[in-house]
Amino acid sequence: MNYFYLLINLALLLLSFMLVLDKKANPMRSWKHMAPAVLVSGVVFSGAAFVFNQFKISFFNPEYTVGVNILQLPIEEIMFHFVLAFAGLNIYVVLNAHFPKNNLEKFSLSISNLLLGC
Repeated sequence: MNYFYLLINLALLLLSFMLVLDKKANPMRSWKHMAPAVLVSGVVFSGAAFVFNQFKISFFNPEYTVGVNILQLPIEEIMFHFVLAFAGLNIYVVLNAHFPKNNLEKFSLSISNLLLGC
């Protein structure tokens, strides 16, 4: 089961690349804006994971990782931060292309407050 975390990353990456193939949304045309966002969020969250790992707030089970570490973090964890940001941005672009009218915008503040419990 050493490749479990890596398989999760690869499945998420495959989903992201399937969304890239969508002709209507074409998320690749906004790549020059997406790349810095993915890089910044990946570096910030990888840095946070590194700090949490140093203070023993979080740890990683070696049974589920490949065993390759960078800065004492499994390569899968670092990859996850970049892949998740890429997938999230792709989903955002595709949803905005398929649903250009956001008719639920008037309810967004109420729903957010309800979910936050305020």
